[in-house]
Amino acid sequence: MLTIFAIFILLFALPGLILFAVLQVNRSRRNYEVIWQSSQPDLPTHKVLPDRNATIAVRLGTVIEYRAKIYPSVGLNYRAEYDKDAFDVTRNVVYDRPKDVEAGMCGSDSGVCYTFFKTLKKGRYSLRIVHDYRGNVQRTVDFKIKVK
Repeated sequence: MLTIFAIFILLFALPGLILFAVLQVNRSRRNYEVIWQSSQPDLPTHKVLPDRNATIAVRLGTVIEYRAKIYPSVGLNYRAEYDKDAFDVTRNVVYDRPKDVEAGMCGSDSGVCYTFFKTLKKGRYSLRIVHDYRGNVQRTVDFKIKVK
């Protein structure tokens, strides 16, 4: 009886465990890229905004980061409303499947959108992030930002 059980484990359970281990290793190997890195060491570091209403104080020249999941072909996106004179804004999307996006595959544009707001002048400003789904506003996130 013990031999039948040992044969069963060798034939069925062991290959399943090996396959599971291989899939876990492949899942942990993801490509990450540096989104923003200061070229000047004396520049203030960047601040990541929370995904909720908040009030923050930063120094002039600070880069404020907001990130959220997007999927434009399905209609899931967000936009920022802000004072154009107070911030220099750049966006970067890190796609879940970048090779599929490069190949032009429809529906492969899901990812995380990073928006960077570099403060340009001192004062008090408001920043609103509007999340929408197929043109309908789902929620808004409001920030009060004081630049010293």
